[in-house]
Amino acid sequence: MSNRALLCSIMHEDTHHCTVKDLPSTWMVVVDNGTVRPVCSATLPCGHHYHVSALALHFMCNQMRCAVCRRGIDEKMRESVLPETIRAEFSKRVTDITDNTRDNTTESQDVFHYNQIRYDPIVYTNNFLFILEHVGHDVPSVVQQSPCVTHIQTPENANDPNLQNIICRPQYWMSRHIQRTVNNSSADTLLRVGITHPLLLLPITTDTLLLDTQESVRNVSLCATWAHHEPVGSVCISQEQCIFKIRLGTIQELMTRSVNEMLRVHFQAGY
Repeated sequence: MSNRALLCSIMHEDTHHCTVKDLPSTWMVVVDNGTVRPVCSATLPCGHHYHVSALALHFMCNQMRCAVCRRGIDEKMRESVLPETIRAEFSKRVTDITDNTRDNTTESQDVFHYNQIRYDPIVYTNNFLFILEHVGHDVPSVVQQSPCVTHIQTPENANDPNLQNIICRPQYWMSRHIQRTVNNSSADTLLRVGITHPLLLLPITTDTLLLDTQESVRNVSLCATWAHHEPVGSVCISQEQCIFKIRLGTIQELMTRSVNEMLRVHFQAGY
């Protein structure tokens, strides 16, 4: 934690100017030498920055996962880890949010239950985007995005449409960019690749990859940690190309889950 002015990934404004309803804008924290200093910013191990109160409230109401990349653990933060002087304020705010969520859920659950939406991903295959991130000590940044060239692959003897695979590959210019990146990589070059789609809540990505120019082909798992604990697909990365393969049924499940989660949030917010 620090008092530096950073861009909060929840409030989308400078942490020096963030205001979280009924919560302190600055925490007074005891440092190693026993002195007390103000802090307003927190940086998670993944590199994303937050206002301290916005992050703590997010952790207490949801899970201790980064709101951007979803890295973290499936547990809520306990009130006891907060500085004692601000626990009462957070306790009241969390109680208010919980009560409001329960009331809104009760009112809308019947409407929501009968309006579950399912999507056929075949219709939307042209909307996938390839993502390439350079991962460093600072905030991970998307350095390039590219539309994907997609097609449906049907395995032999597969009668179930859900067993079909969606095959995605970046456009030619992006493939050339990946090739140059691999060829020019240094020992500490870290990348993350993935795909996203307007109907997905968050991208489907690999873990951070350490490039190795000596390893010509790598088959890497794709994860959607916001929805699944197990890998949901794979990507083959080589110096010539980058090809994603995901089951059609899995993409449909992720799209359905994403859209209905967004609808649920809108119902609860009263939109």
